[in-house]
Amino acid sequence: MLSLALTTTTYANQNAQVEQMVRAYFKDAPVMVKIAKCESGFKHFDPNGPNGLNTNPDPRSSASGVFQILLKTHGPKARRLGFDITTVKGQLGYARHLYKLGGTRDWKESRPCWKRTT
Repeated sequence: MLSLALTTTTYANQNAQVEQMVRAYFKDAPVMVKIAKCESGFKHFDPNGPNGLNTNPDPRSSASGVFQILLKTHGPKARRLGFDITTVKGQLGYARHLYKLGGTRDWKESRPCWKRTT
């Protein structure tokens, strides 16, 4: 059985790789790298467990993961399209899908941050 310290370290280590994954996946769309930085600070996992990180101060929010995708809004559609948005890979794929459909509109709330981020 893993200790809590080991488990927390494991999720911290997984988060350490997320920025590199985002930068590689969106090499052709740098604005999406900026969005991930603003939405989650390049973190996907809650430091205390496997749940997707939610940076929204509203506890009722279903925002989750590196792109803070709303699970309640996007979960069913993402699943139908074959994306598990609770995983980093699923978040990246579905974020690209959203970006292809509507550019940055799904992240308009964080626009003040990613428009000024270099």
